[in-house]
Amino acid sequence: MRSKTRTGPFWDIIENRSASAPVTRLLGWKLLTLDEAQGRILVEYAAIADFMNPIGTIQGGMITAMLDDAMGPVASAFLGGHHMAPTIEIKTSFMRPAVVGPLFVEASVVHRTNTVIFLAATMNDEKGKLIASATATARIFDWPPAASTSGVAG
Repeated sequence: MRSKTRTGPFWDIIENRSASAPVTRLLGWKLLTLDEAQGRILVEYAAIADFMNPIGTIQGGMITAMLDDAMGPVASAFLGGHHMAPTIEIKTSFMRPAVVGPLFVEASVVHRTNTVIFLAATMNDEKGKLIASATATARIFDWPPAASTSGVAG
């Protein structure tokens, strides 16, 4: 994944030159593949027992957080690494419950304008069963200078 041409705060986080955001670490984010030119990413998450709801499955808000946490980085990568795309709207559809264990999110850029980027993501369990899908709209901003040194990844 390392490249001398990848510079900027986003790439510093992806290439472990800066710390990732605490929420990213909490969710167990692990990059599997990233194609910034095509706007596609595959991320593995670690759904842990602390994420369970009272009926023993992973709470929907945690699933939405994982979907969102993959869509943000694919947007930043697609935008070259010097822009971030905070979510302004997200819609999640749940197909089946998730249980403790690895979860895989594939996210992609659907469309982009000068100020807004549209994203989509799907989550599967380790058997390939669809857990949830999401779409999001995000606003394109320059990466804040303070965030480039603090490890905050939006």
